[in-house]
Amino acid sequence: MKTEILLITLILITPIVSADWFYNSKTLDINLNISSYLDIEAEKSDYNIDYLLVNLSFFPKNEFGQDVLYINFNPEAGITEGIAQFKWENPGLGRKEFGVNADVKISNSYKEVRKKINFPITDLPKEAEVYTKPSETIDSDDEDIIELASSLAEGEDDLYVVVFKLAEWTKVNIDYDLSTLTASVSQKASWVLDNREGVCDELTNLFIAMNRALGIPARFVSGIAYTNSPEFTENWGPHGWAEVYFPDYGWIPFDVTYGEFGFIDPTHIELKESLDANEPSTDYEWFGSNVDVKTRKLDISTKLKNRDGRISHVLKKEAGFDSYNLVAAEIENLKDHYIATELYLSKPKEIVVIGNEEKGVLLKPNEKKSVYWIIKLDEKLSRGYVYTFPLAVYSLRNVSSQIEFKSSFDSATFTLTEMKDILKQKEEEKEKVYSKNIDLNCIIDKEEFYEYENAEINCSIRNEGNIYLEDLNVCMKDECNGLDLGITQESSVKFPVNATDFGKQEMPITASNSQVSKTYYVKFNYLDKPELGINGIDYPKSIEFNDEYSISFILDKKSISKPKNIVVTLYQNNFPKTWEINELDDDKKIVLNLSGKDMTKTENNFSIKVVYEDDNSRRYETNGGFSIKIENVSFTERVILLFNSTTNRIENLTPTGMIIMLIIVAFMFVAVVVYVFRKKK
Repeated sequence: MKTEILLITLILITPIVSADWFYNSKTLDINLNISSYLDIEAEKSDYNIDYLLVNLSFFPKNEFGQDVLYINFNPEAGITEGIAQFKWENPGLGRKEFGVNADVKISNSYKEVRKKINFPITDLPKEAEVYTKPSETIDSDDEDIIELASSLAEGEDDLYVVVFKLAEWTKVNIDYDLSTLTASVSQKASWVLDNREGVCDELTNLFIAMNRALGIPARFVSGIAYTNSPEFTENWGPHGWAEVYFPDYGWIPFDVTYGEFGFIDPTHIELKESLDANEPSTDYEWFGSNVDVKTRKLDISTKLKNRDGRISHVLKKEAGFDSYNLVAAEIENLKDHYIATELYLSKPKEIVVIGNEEKGVLLKPNEKKSVYWIIKLDEKLSRGYVYTFPLAVYSLRNVSSQIEFKSSFDSATFTLTEMKDILKQKEEEKEKVYSKNIDLNCIIDKEEFYEYENAEINCSIRNEGNIYLEDLNVCMKDECNGLDLGITQESSVKFPVNATDFGKQEMPITASNSQVSKTYYVKFNYLDKPELGINGIDYPKSIEFNDEYSISFILDKKSISKPKNIVVTLYQNNFPKTWEINELDDDKKIVLNLSGKDMTKTENNFSIKVVYEDDNSRRYETNGGFSIKIENVSFTERVILLFNSTTNRIENLTPTGMIIMLIIVAFMFVAVVVYVFRKKK
């Protein structure tokens, strides 16, 4: 069995949505408008201007997690290598306006680094090497920066750990302070280290500089982000963060200002990647005489058009066919008044809700509650597929949250009684508030084992609170160990695993008394012995010598565990032909095409032998058989059948048999020679 609790979080408020929604939304649809203008003024009466160019690099592009749904440049612009070029021929005096309007979809996604990347980095692509060098404000060759970065990375050989340490140090030790003059000018990384203060681009400069000092490629990213800080008059505004290069994974974002390490929330709109924070977003060029061009800063406005769901947390992500499951919605009222609402669970047709799909909820001001649905998955699903089922909880106030889980034939299953027990345990744990001070951890010595093997669970329990715990029962099913646990004390218990159901499971271990209730689920896979059957043998009862025919049968996988190293042998009158299969996930149909000319006699007996193993190299065997008769055989065909039989016997002789045959042939040859010579005499 397996604990399948799907957690969906909802925020219930009146139509104005909390900023928390922005950071945790699954996707955000944002409209972005970037505009500016310049004035062309004559310095003398005999002026002229042939052309005016504005090169704008500050606009959204398609990036990982960022899709540009619509973009319009006004006036029309040419795009070359990420730069939009506005051009006016013989523009004349006066104001020239330019801008870009775009709709952007941002996904709350991040690159998952699944393996350790060695540090220092020894092999970099050429295009990344430039981002290891110092630049105007990122003076990574400063001795103090080199010394600090080296001390933070000392002894570490994991790149992610090193980059995280650099980010964490910057976040903790550099003050974000808009009251300094640095808010209007980007200072060097060395200045930020000396003064221990700065704004987003300067914190980012120092972080990038420390990475580059260690040979780690890092670049500056300019864009727009959302903030609910009271220091800002507008929620949306220009922002800077970093991207660090990870071999095999590419560029991964680190926002040391927001404390987002290895990801960025979906309010970040990336507009420009650069070597240095001081690279301009707009370049101006004109050709003329006796004129002056006065430019203005970019005006940026942002509007949230749509949000989709909220990132939810799945405690367990799989469930077997015909399994029960638990959906939990955590609801929070962020308003200062009561809210009464109904919650609805939306689900695919393959899922049945036990009880009502809608639940009424009354929330006091700022109250949090959990609402649960028990669901059941259809048992009539095809065992050869992995299914993904979406779920959504929504209210009449149009507040919603979405989640999904997967199901396959060999996933763990839960009964209704077990789900009710889990629900009861969760409610009990909430009621006994001291439970949060109990640290319960368990491990199993074999995460996968067969029915003929033994396994043991070892649990440690620690009292991290300030109450002496008496008569604490630590239980696995009906087997319990009683103990007392003093403040800061730790104890351990062991349980032999007595599983009754085969397949993937999670065994609940509970620690409880009148004050606490805590549960830990131990994952393991309890395997039956692999078993194969030979079913559905299809063959002709009789054939003629010149007939082509086929034999088919099904290798029936009867066990949950997978048979490995499978050898299928077809014996025709004891003469074998062999096929090999690495492992079998499901039933497999075997089809063999044969010819009557390959028969060895008129009545041919066939047998099928299947030999296979488990993961411990234990050997298993199953057999089947049938016979086929050849009809209307001529004398010539009988001779061929006899020849086939003789050939097969020779081909399948063992070394000992071959030696015996050679001795017989040699003896017969000698006998013939002796007979011939005697006759001549």
